[in-house]
Amino acid sequence: MTESKLLEILREGVKDGVAPGMSAAVGNADETWFADAGRHTYAKESPAIGEKTLWDLASLTKIVATTSIAMSLVQSNELDLDAHVQSVVAEFVGDDKDEVTVRNLLMHDSGLAAYGNYESRTNALEVKDVILRSALRSAPGKKCDYSCLGFVTLMEVEQRLTGLGFEELLQKRLTGPLGLKDTFFKPSFEDRKRTTPTEKYIAWRKKLEDLRGFKRVSAEFIQGAVHDPIAYLIGGVSGNAGLFSTSRDLAKVARAWMLGAEPFKRETIAQFTKKQNDDSTYGLGFDTRSEEDSSAGTKFSIKSFGHTGYTGTTIWVDPANQLFAVLLTNRVHPSAANLKIKQFRPKFHDAVFALVSEK
Repeated sequence: MTESKLLEILREGVKDGVAPGMSAAVGNADETWFADAGRHTYAKESPAIGEKTLWDLASLTKIVATTSIAMSLVQSNELDLDAHVQSVVAEFVGDDKDEVTVRNLLMHDSGLAAYGNYESRTNALEVKDVILRSALRSAPGKKCDYSCLGFVTLMEVEQRLTGLGFEELLQKRLTGPLGLKDTFFKPSFEDRKRTTPTEKYIAWRKKLEDLRGFKRVSAEFIQGAVHDPIAYLIGGVSGNAGLFSTSRDLAKVARAWMLGAEPFKRETIAQFTKKQNDDSTYGLGFDTRSEEDSSAGTKFSIKSFGHTGYTGTTIWVDPANQLFAVLLTNRVHPSAANLKIKQFRPKFHDAVFALVSEK
């Protein structure tokens, strides 16, 4: 019954044009329920959404990959949150940048810009180097400015500390321990076919794909390659975006966060998910539920933590009520101009809270 009601919620969202497809996982301490609705696109002949459908997670990468790796490295005493970034990444230079710590990157108060336009460049290493050398927009620790550049930098810190590539780190610290089979960067050509399409191509993107020899599934839409421009420009593997996954895999991650279970420790989860100050809702990597206008709605407790992704993805975990919710959509298809997800997210979370509370 619970799954049929969850399916009704998703079908209503698809019917209202929030996105052509949706997948959800909702769980408490004992059970997890799944539902899939809609299709890859609005075309009737498009593949139906199913449990093996892959989704571009966008900024959920920040918590599922980059922050999870940071937690693991803190637990193993390999990462000091108060270490200066410049002591690990020598290229991280510029006025006041010697004051920026790992904690600043996780709290989004490093002073780095939110984003940047690097579309005129084609070399992935060059783009990353330009990002690492970016000037600060404000003094470290003074202002919260949600920064993709900060999480590209954090990825580099994690790689330099361990001597491992980001994909290998992810496998060693998260996907391996949790047995995740469908969570990875840069899907193969066959896996791209089961990935939901995002936006229509624009000229620079197709030109760069051709230069890099990328084999497209669709001639019209981005499919199976990361939607985020920075993540794509630096090669598809990035700390800010680029991860692909399924609702089934993410349910395992969310449950581990909720319970403080392996590969995480309860005290580490508590440390990273605690709101850090009154200037923002951020913990360390994770966002926390705001008093008003939260994507988590009005029923999840104020102790809830999670994140959203630009493509229409969301994870929220409520440790006080022992509840989690994963919502995956491709709301940017065929265009990111569709913003109906903003109204749907809180309604979804209020609905699933009531649904699970009935159990």
